[in-house]
Amino acid sequence: MTRVLLAQPWLYQDIGRDDYDPEHEWRNGPYSLLLLGAQLKKAGHEVEFADLHRDLIANKGDLGALKNNFRDHIKRFRPDMVGISFFSIHWFEVKEMVEIARNTCEREGLSTIFVAGGIHSTTVPEDTINNLGFDIAFMGEGDIGFVKLADGVSPGNVPGAYTATNKTTGRGESVENLDDLPFADWSISDHQFYAHPT
Repeated sequence: MTRVLLAQPWLYQDIGRDDYDPEHEWRNGPYSLLLLGAQLKKAGHEVEFADLHRDLIANKGDLGALKNNFRDHIKRFRPDMVGISFFSIHWFEVKEMVEIARNTCEREGLSTIFVAGGIHSTTVPEDTINNLGFDIAFMGEGDIGFVKLADGVSPGNVPGAYTATNKTTGRGESVENLDDLPFADWSISDHQFYAHPT
């Protein structure tokens, strides 16, 4: 069993905000991460979710408190893997997330593997490894490949897993029959935050 912490970055525009009006702002639920969480749990792995987007809004934009809570989450859960999915617009936030998480893991004596997913990882995997501090950058779909990594398969044997030593140009395996996928596991998130305006 692998302990996997999936994480979503915060949004810079929510830093320092104490006037968040949920009735007039759109929230996009972290569906892809919650779906991945369901797949990992189905494969027998332990999964937790760090929703830094939600947490920053909940604590009224206090970035310092958010970072401390993220550190505490890592110390408590002690993940074997940290997976972060993101867009290129989250570059600076993700860089800081990885630095916080990696430093915390090192201080706790953890040999945690950091895995990136999403469009930035797919389009510029070398930047994702060299400048953002990830160990693995998924190119294309990561649904099947991430579970294989958690199962202990070497990145070199996982299609789409780009590393500093395995600079693949291939893409991750796609799920051919979408009915084979489980429902997204909303239980690992604050689903009320996304389902209701208040």
